[in-house]
Formats: sequence, C-alpha cells, structure tokens
Amino acid sequence: MSKGYIVKRAERLRKEMAKTGTDAFVVITDEGFNWETLYYLSGFRGTSGALVIYKDSAELILDGRYREQGER
Repeated sequence: MSKGYIVKRAERLRKEMAKTGTDAFVVITDEGFNWETLYYLSGFRGTSGALVIYKDSAELILDGRYREQGER
C-alpha cells in the first residue's frame, strides 16, 4: 500500500478528531481481530499490534515478531 494513501487517511482522521476535540485515536488488533482497521490506517498486516494517532504524530506499537514489517 502506498504511504500517500496512509498519510491522507491519517489527515482525514485528524480533521475529524479536531472537530470533536479528541486527543488520540487508538486501534488495537489482537490475534487477528480488527486487523482491517489497523491495516487501513497504517498499512500493517500483522495479527497483533496497536496504533495511536495524535494530532501531530502517530505510534505503531508491535511486539518483536513484527519489527521488520513495522519498519516499512
């Protein structure tokens, strides 16, 4: 997936967050549940991880199994 798509999706989400006064948006994937949302917003396809989107930054949190994939 193109990084451009991911950046645009995050920008749209941040605009919605600003409208509602939301400080952070958290997506958690555990053993494959909710992986589609994490993939849509980050491009990460693993079965476990979390994404936190803030107004100025984002953090992808993964365990060691996904280090290489997460760096992409």
